[in-house]
Amino acid sequence: MPNRIIKESIHTSKTVNALTDFQFRLWVNLITYVDDFGRGSADPELIKGFVFPRRKRLSETDIAKGLNDLAGMGCIRLYEVDGESYLSF
Repeated sequence: MPNRIIKESIHTSKTVNALTDFQFRLWVNLITYVDDFGRGSADPELIKGFVFPRRKRLSETDIAKGLNDLAGMGCIRLYEVDGESYLSF
C-alpha cells in the first residue's frame, strides 16, 4: 500500500468543508483504499469490507450514496469498465 500525505490545505478547502461527517470519513478512508494510481473498485460491498469492516450499522446503500455524493462534489470520479464500477482520485 502506498504512503499518502494529506496536506493541511484540507482544513480550509471549501469542497472538503462542505462534506458531511460521513462523507469526509468515507473520502479519507478511500485515500488508503485506492492503488498507487488513485484507483479502486467502487463496489459498495468491497468498500464496506475493506474500509468499514467493523461498522455494523453502516450499509452498502449508505456507501453507494456516499460515493455518488463525493462524485457529485468532484472529490472522486466514478466510472465503469466492462460492467464493473470503479473510482479514482
